[in-house]
Amino acid sequence: MKAFLSYSLNDADQFVIPLISRRLQEQRFFVTTGSYKFQENLDYQTKNGINTSNLFIGLITNTGFNNQRVYNEWLHAINNRIPSILLVEDNYDLNRGLERQPNLIRFNRYNPEIAIEEINERIKKSQNHNNDLEDAAPWILGGLAIAALISMLSED
Repeated sequence: MKAFLSYSLNDADQFVIPLISRRLQEQRFFVTTGSYKFQENLDYQTKNGINTSNLFIGLITNTGFNNQRVYNEWLHAINNRIPSILLVEDNYDLNRGLERQPNLIRFNRYNPEIAIEEINERIKKSQNHNNDLEDAAPWILGGLAIAALISMLSED
């Protein structure tokens, strides 16, 4: 399986990318990212990378350099029905209405337990066979790696 990892981090947070990639690889994912030329428009390589993925994970932090690109990649994944999770730091100002997106998690790097608990709860709910597969897939595929990512960001 293939996971597409989209992120916009400052230099101090870059250490989490190889760590989360390794965690996903332990779950038998091949991990790829887009071409980061600091542009908001998606190039062919990025679109193709998302379209051929089994899971999309986006990460937006308050100090990220190119959050709009991550958001655009996430929208592309959703529009192409790729199981997707978007992690957004709680002090990042979101557009109205986005909070209601089903696979968006807000996290606080100084108090990650709340988000990790929410992720674990979503994993449990997703394992219920009555759930819509489209809503459950991201949590079944990547939930544990997402919880690990939030933990790593909180340790810096």
